[in-house]
Amino acid sequence: GGYGVSGQTLQIDSGVTLQGYGYLAQSSSANLLNNGAVIANTSGQTLSVGFTGISNNGSLRANAGTLQLTGLASNDGLLHVASGAIVSTGSTALTNNAGGTVSGSGLLSVGSATFTNHGTLQPGGAGTVGTLSVTGNFVQGASGNIAADVGPDANTHDVLAISGSANLNGTLNVAPLGSYLPVNNEQYGLLTYSGKVTGTFATINAPAFTGAAPDYDGAGTFFLRMPN
Repeated sequence: GGYGVSGQTLQIDSGVTLQGYGYLAQSSSANLLNNGAVIANTSGQTLSVGFTGISNNGSLRANAGTLQLTGLASNDGLLHVASGAIVSTGSTALTNNAGGTVSGSGLLSVGSATFTNHGTLQPGGAGTVGTLSVTGNFVQGASGNIAADVGPDANTHDVLAISGSANLNGTLNVAPLGSYLPVNNEQYGLLTYSGKVTGTFATINAPAFTGAAPDYDGAGTFFLRMPN
């Protein structure tokens, strides 16, 4: 294969890192298989990755600037967006598959399309508090789970901030950070969205939050509320 030859696949092997800004794109119809790491790392710049199809079993990271992913319809690896950074699929729907993880405190944009989670979603990142913003609609499937951290106080917690609608299922896992101990009358707005939420979490695992109850009733925000 080569320039102008269609139907080819570019494979980034495990242990290989491509980082910076600029363009990585097809000249003719081609696919990208990422088993390594593709990283946007420059503030104010864009790393544009464009293929007919992108398969991610490795990591796609926006540590700074924008990571533009044209052809990414699903994720089986790690998709991470740091605070102040952007990951964008344009207006292409994105599904995080059962083995995939989406994390961070930046912006994930699918335009007017839908981001569907069947895997693990970590606003802020693992063991780190932050707000993961999603431009688009959000659906959580039955196998999906959201991991939310709270602490070091009741006003510091992860948030999944969705610009569009939210349809819930699956699992919500809530854990305290450090030495934080929940007390009665506290509440945690863990998700925000447009209008009222559809569906509910099938399971909420929050063993440190004794007596806490979900509140799906308010427009625009899902709360986990401690008892009075």
